[in-house]
Amino acid sequence: MVDLTRTLFCDTSGLHALVSARKRARAEGGDLLLVTAGAAIPRIFAITGLDQVFASFTSLEEALAHIPAVAGGAPHSDTSPGTSALPGISPDDAGA
Repeated sequence: MVDLTRTLFCDTSGLHALVSARKRARAEGGDLLLVTAGAAIPRIFAITGLDQVFASFTSLEEALAHIPAVAGGAPHSDTSPGTSALPGISPDDAGA
């Protein structure tokens, strides 16, 4: 999960990093969820067509509700810095 709520601009380097992180997450059976606020970042994703690729949510709570239960049956709810709810991807990989 990548929180972009305080991001005002994203260029091709940022888009490439997000696409690469999503590919790695999906290769490990996970996915990369985005949390966006305002209009700037969703507009960039719409212009590039990436809004059709990434699952995007307007709040952290909404995104967390879409994360499947982690092995063992308990939902993963640790959102402290340095944690990742996606298997096979660290926060550093996702740009968090």
